[in-house]
Amino acid sequence: MKLPKLSSDEKFLLGATLGLIGLVWLTRKYSNMSMAEMREMMGGSKDRVQFTIKNNTGSIQYARLFDGRSRTPVKQQNPNLQVSSSSGIEFFTQTLNQDPLPLESIQVWSQNTSQISQPIPMVVKNANGDELRTNPIPFTSPFQPQAGAATVDMQGYYLDGGSVISGYPVLPNTTVRLVVKFARSI
Repeated sequence: MKLPKLSSDEKFLLGATLGLIGLVWLTRKYSNMSMAEMREMMGGSKDRVQFTIKNNTGSIQYARLFDGRSRTPVKQQNPNLQVSSSSGIEFFTQTLNQDPLPLESIQVWSQNTSQISQPIPMVVKNANGDELRTNPIPFTSPFQPQAGAATVDMQGYYLDGGSVISGYPVLPNTTVRLVVKFARSI
């Protein structure tokens, strides 16, 4: 059986119909999914998420991460930095507004040993809008077997869309990986 030849208008209508059917199917499939399930589906782990930040310039660049109230995408906040993540950084950041996460630690990994000792500037806002600024410094245990890694204890902090890593310095020509570990499964 030979199929009839379709005009361009008929092709457009057929494509739009198939697209609409697919959208309805996806909506029904994922409509009951929690934020945690969506994060996991996007490639995140149950208790951690990774972010890789690359600075290919010859000068220090500053990263601003987890600002759920900003309408400016992370990639546009500092175009000299390349930020990627296991779960899509924009999606992850926006979900923090609805589902705040208690932090356990942040691990810093880099081949540049000077990078791992850079402080992680946190700005935390309370319900009144008052800001608390703190600069936890990554700690390298003398007993840890691998070089190029350090950990910051972040217990008591939450990522909630208003808590921001603001101005994290990324040294020239350096790649750094931040592994954010949560105190509960996401």
